[in-house]
Amino acid sequence: MDRSTYTANMTFLAMRIVGAVHDADPHAIRAAIISARTSNTPPRGIDPDTALITVLAALCDPHKTRTELLAWAATAHTQIADLYPARPVTYPINRLAVDMALSGALPAAALNPAELHHVTTELRTRGLTRQDTAHYLHTEPHHLPQPTTARRTAA
Repeated sequence: MDRSTYTANMTFLAMRIVGAVHDADPHAIRAAIISARTSNTPPRGIDPDTALITVLAALCDPHKTRTELLAWAATAHTQIADLYPARPVTYPINRLAVDMALSGALPAAALNPAELHHVTTELRTRGLTRQDTAHYLHTEPHHLPQPTTARRTAA
């Protein structure tokens, strides 16, 4: 994906975060943030968190004061701190679900995020591309978690 397409996608995803914040829905905020952090594969050399923060900052008018920027919250009687999403939930990994997904008997939609990450990582180590992994799990590539880029070095 080129930088221009990535930026357009990231802008759309950032606007979903803005909408969820303005709707004062912590669950929607969390879902929008997760979507923005996992749905858009960045071009080589781009840090997705930095890109997201940059796009969100670009959505703000630098000529307005903090009070002006947050005026919507005062009119809606919303405390910004009340909108922070709860800490992420940890999901247990059901080995049977993972084994079924690895055998092709369970689609991605039936897995929790931890199981999906485990399955996609395993399929990638087996040599499947992101596109092949998505097809194998009956989903779209943008619904798969980002591959980890850390590599082990020999000791």
